[in-house]
Amino acid sequence: MRDCAGGRYIRRMTEPGSRPPKAATTESAHLLGGSPAQRAAFKEYSQAFSNADIERFSRYYNDDVVCELAAYTLNGKQGIVDFYREMFKTVRESLTLNRLIADDDGIAADISTQFTALEDAPTFSVAPLKQGECIRGRLFVHYTLRGGKISRIKVARASPMSAPLPA
Repeated sequence: MRDCAGGRYIRRMTEPGSRPPKAATTESAHLLGGSPAQRAAFKEYSQAFSNADIERFSRYYNDDVVCELAAYTLNGKQGIVDFYREMFKTVRESLTLNRLIADDDGIAADISTQFTALEDAPTFSVAPLKQGECIRGRLFVHYTLRGGKISRIKVARASPMSAPLPA
């Protein structure tokens, strides 16, 4: 039997009479960690975040998650959801994953970020932006995992943010 994985064909060996592996459940598809499937789930989380798909990206959080940003500490899944729901009304954040190191206890990610103003955002906490402007930067983000879900996020800027640029 052949499966396509990451553009390469791999052969899956099974013992005669054995059953094929079970498909991932919806819940297990949202577990993070060091396996290839769990690393792929992190990429899906990042994509959902970049698309402002709050319902999808928040599935990866434990209810008591804590997110430490440069200017704020967000407490609980609902606190993160509320913060980003408000931010995404005026500014969209897009993540590009440069490097990922992961195991069952945590994820360390080197991420390029871009904040783009959908409308004027004079009070945006990172930098005031006019509609259509963006700022870019690089972040190191450490995610602590518990039970395959994010329990703590610690964000550190790896470099200063750019000056506002046309998007």
